[in-house]
Amino acid sequence: MKYEDIENVNKELKTIDIKGKDYVDVAQRIKAFRKLYPEGTIETEIVKMEDGVVTFKATIKNGDLVLATGHAQEKESSSFINKTSFVENCETSAIGRAIGMIGIGETSIASFEEVANAINNQTKVRNEINIEAKLGFGTKHKDHTWVQVYFTDPQYFDWLIENAKDEEGAKVYKTIHDTIQANEEQIKREKGIE
Repeated sequence: MKYEDIENVNKELKTIDIKGKDYVDVAQRIKAFRKLYPEGTIETEIVKMEDGVVTFKATIKNGDLVLATGHAQEKESSSFINKTSFVENCETSAIGRAIGMIGIGETSIASFEEVANAINNQTKVRNEINIEAKLGFGTKHKDHTWVQVYFTDPQYFDWLIENAKDEEGAKVYKTIHDTIQANEEQIKREKGIE
């Protein structure tokens, strides 16, 4: 197998746009794998399952040669799909990761469900942390929101983290910063920031 073969099959794959990034779903990756390795196998196993959390390992082989492995972990109550299908979702994620390690569908190694869960979790965190709240302290940014500070004086977050009264305060400032950073493109679109 040559790298060019993988490049060619990747050009044939259909992508889905998720938050501005191209994503190749696992079904497309499996189809490409079967085209490149007609005799290849996909083996999965549950590594661990307890307390509503499952961990899968997927092994991609061509004959006896292991081409790649991938792992995934899912929690039963972490998303709508996981409430009924967390085992299946986890297996699919592990397969998608393993095939991605070969270079198939290389735009993203994560499965669609993983990407959706990450976006959902970012939204939850964003909603739990009121990034639109005014700081209410200090003199320079007292009447500014966290979002305003992030876009006008991003070094202020570094200062807050370094000068926090305790470790817990530093974590809060870092979480606020990271939440805004993870949602930066969406916030820019919503607020018309260039």
